[in-house]
Amino acid sequence: MRSNLASPGLRLTCAAVLLLGLVACGDSGNNSTADPAASGTTTSASTTGEPSPTEPTSTVKPASGFKVDTSRFSFRAPKGFENHPISGELIGSVVDLLPDDSIYFSIFEDYHDLTLDEMAKAYLDASSYQILPKEVAHTEIDGRPVFHLSGPISDRSYADAYGLVIDGTGVNITFEVHSNAARRKEIIESTLATFRWK
Repeated sequence: MRSNLASPGLRLTCAAVLLLGLVACGDSGNNSTADPAASGTTTSASTTGEPSPTEPTSTVKPASGFKVDTSRFSFRAPKGFENHPISGELIGSVVDLLPDDSIYFSIFEDYHDLTLDEMAKAYLDASSYQILPKEVAHTEIDGRPVFHLSGPISDRSYADAYGLVIDGTGVNITFEVHSNAARRKEIIESTLATFRWK
């Protein structure tokens, strides 16, 4: 079983804190070439050739594990997942240790005003994955548009990452799953069905 401290998702989250902290202090005038339409919900189509595991369905059963509650959002973890706080409410994770499936989340206060595409690029730039997930079509979580990255990150792991800037705060949630595609879809859909912004 892999140590949580060595996980790519945790390394990515810590690297993102450093990189995105610099972005948060950057010149807000650098956005002049940003595409305003990039923050919508219908940008680039999937480049992975695999259907997105987060397409809404009417049959998803919401997760019923413990509740993660922050100042910006809340969600329920799937049953069997354990809470693994990293840095208060700003960086955290929930983990199913046996299959080594993880959900990481980050909150960045005083965040630079980025489009969804720019935020996705910053996420990828901070990544320490062996293989980078691909940017796929933006989607929505609880009615708000978010970027979506999806794809294999190693020979045995798959990641789906989502994020946005809301009221000057950057928020990321990443599902790093080693289980098969059906279980990955169940973890993502059941968790996001319970996700609520504050």
